[in-house]
Amino acid sequence: MKRPNKEQLSAALLSLYKSTYEFNTIAGKTLSSESLDSQKGLVTEEVKEMIIAKITSDSIEFVDGVIDGIIVSSFAVMCQDGDTTLLQDAPKYINHDNKSQNTLVGDAVTYLLNEDYLNLLGTLEDLAYLMEGDTIHNLYNISESNLSKYVPVELVDDPDTIAFDIESQGRYSEIEYSVAKMTCGKEVYVFTAGYDVENKKAYPVAKVVKPKGFFKEPQLIL
Repeated sequence: MKRPNKEQLSAALLSLYKSTYEFNTIAGKTLSSESLDSQKGLVTEEVKEMIIAKITSDSIEFVDGVIDGIIVSSFAVMCQDGDTTLLQDAPKYINHDNKSQNTLVGDAVTYLLNEDYLNLLGTLEDLAYLMEGDTIHNLYNISESNLSKYVPVELVDDPDTIAFDIESQGRYSEIEYSVAKMTCGKEVYVFTAGYDVENKKAYPVAKVVKPKGFFKEPQLIL
């Protein structure tokens, strides 16, 4: 299996961290202990999905789990640090110990249990280097997909219609929307849900939801 160029991988990871910070900032999250508390559950969920994918030899879900794990743990690191130091430099060391996938997955569990999100993030970076597929493409593609949850104001005639459509699908309720500005200056609509109907639970922090017809599904290359 051909490995990605480490310099290109580092650049793609840094770009993903920056888009993750922008995504969460637009969603109204701050780098605080409160945000970290809500982030912990997301990190656990994504790492668990990655582990299950590894056990069941599901390559697509493993790649998706590693990248989603990188996304949520990178924001956990920023919340834990209380700043954006993570965004200043690209990762310098990618699997410099030449560990195997199995060893790294085991390390990820240990760091998760210890709530050591910085070392967890480093371990997931190492796994990104070892996993199947076009990793550079996949990192940029998922970043683009996540940001597509925000709909450019210029493309929407009636945001109430979109909010009604989201709620009518039956998965979420308490749908609200607001307008935010991205770093590029573009204004976007942010649609959020306050309640998960399917799992019967209220979100402590409103969840950003995918507007039908605008969200770009990830196109992973393996």
